[in-house]
Amino acid sequence: MLKNILFDIDGTITDTEYTIIKSLQALLLREKGLTVKDEDLYYILGIPGEDGVRQFSDNQADLDDLLEKWRLLIADYAKYSTVFDGMEKLFINLNKANMNLGIITSKTHQELKNDFDRFNLNKYFDIFVTASDTEKHKPEPDPIYKALDMLNAAPENSIYIGDSIYDMKCAHSANLPFALASWGAKYNPEFKQAEYKLDTPDSLMQIIL
Repeated sequence: MLKNILFDIDGTITDTEYTIIKSLQALLLREKGLTVKDEDLYYILGIPGEDGVRQFSDNQADLDDLLEKWRLLIADYAKYSTVFDGMEKLFINLNKANMNLGIITSKTHQELKNDFDRFNLNKYFDIFVTASDTEKHKPEPDPIYKALDMLNAAPENSIYIGDSIYDMKCAHSANLPFALASWGAKYNPEFKQAEYKLDTPDSLMQIIL
């Protein structure tokens, strides 16, 4: 029986695609003179920002500078981010069912505070694992191992819900079933390997009960 429900954030709980892509495009145009199409930046959805921006930097100092400037731009575009319909109702129902809820995100601790706290959803979760908490990140299994350790939980009683290939590979590497949040996912044939496909947030209740 499932007892531990782990969630990604971007593209799963919150619709942040416009905020992330458009702010990065603005950054690259202003700082590097590059015009990059939306689809050429989709790869960044689901991995730490540092990993995604590294290819556009000349050295570590340049990378650090780009990340700081991007952080400020993301704040400017944050008004376009929203919580997907039905997510908060799902969290309420999961809490009523006495499920342990956790967040596993590629955001850093500071990015979590800047980008997620304002939605007032933290109260539903027992633990948070960010990119600041592990040396290796998704698609490596380390973030899930960290979450399971914090919850004193076993893989066979747990599931990870996400929208990206990185999320699915992270789950499978840690021997967890993966549920695809189809409302935020981009098509990828590899998603056939997902144990579950969720069409709406409340469809998760049919899996765990």
